[in-house]
Amino acid sequence: MNSVSVSAQPKRWKEALTVGMAEVARLSAFGVTESELNQAVTTLNNYFSTQAVMKDSLESSTWMRRIMEAVGNGDQMMPQDAKAVILKQAPKPYALNPKP
Repeated sequence: MNSVSVSAQPKRWKEALTVGMAEVARLSAFGVTESELNQAVTTLNNYFSTQAVMKDSLESSTWMRRIMEAVGNGDQMMPQDAKAVILKQAPKPYALNPKP
């Protein structure tokens, strides 16, 4: 994951931005907990698995948006089912790299 997003009611966008920036600062200073890492892996696994099932029902505009996002992010365009397989094959437990 290489992005952070926040959402808020239009009048509260500054508050949402402040909360988002504080979270980025916390991640930078302390990293993630094992629980947060496991939650992120579970979320990714669920997302990839759901997308893999839906792959044949997506419209061409959705595929084009995904291709453009991948190119824009310098990512590889890979089928969601392939991403799910790679994630499931990753060695467990997932390790956190301690900060020096």
